[in-house]
Amino acid sequence: MARAGLTDMGSSVLALILGLVATGCLGEHIVISGENGPPSPRTSVVLTAPVGVPYRSQAIARAHCPSLPGEATCRAVRFHIAGRAQWFLLVDRNLGCGGVQGDYPNNVAACRALGVLLHGLRAKKREYCPCPLELGPRYTIRGRYRLYDLTLRFHICAALCGAPTGTSAAFQVLFPRAT
Repeated sequence: MARAGLTDMGSSVLALILGLVATGCLGEHIVISGENGPPSPRTSVVLTAPVGVPYRSQAIARAHCPSLPGEATCRAVRFHIAGRAQWFLLVDRNLGCGGVQGDYPNNVAACRALGVLLHGLRAKKREYCPCPLELGPRYTIRGRYRLYDLTLRFHICAALCGAPTGTSAAFQVLFPRAT
């Protein structure tokens, strides 16, 4: 009888650990990849943000696309969550630094914010973050940052909780519709 209780407790502990990892409370919250490439003085990235709530169909999702500046685009993507297909809106915005065009009203400020955000996301977090389970698409920054190819995917709570001062403000400059 005591052995069965230990097995049940072990299963419960395993389920708790898996739940914490899935919600982003333990482990790495941010996926960063990049490698050296040919020298390039410019930064040119595409920033992708999930917008709104999940929808039941692609047509309904597309009907809720916001009006966007410049060449920014809105698209509906399908995710399977708990066995059901749900549609999410993603907004793609371009940001170029060093003379390259972009979709931000003030590209210079957005380029500064990109540097602050990248520094903050790479910094070691100093506190425990009880983030809710974040399902669906992640925020993404993909392209060229200074001399590196960059792909960065993250969820908002896990990325900003415990980040250095200025990281949240930089996030708001780059993803103005996010919160």
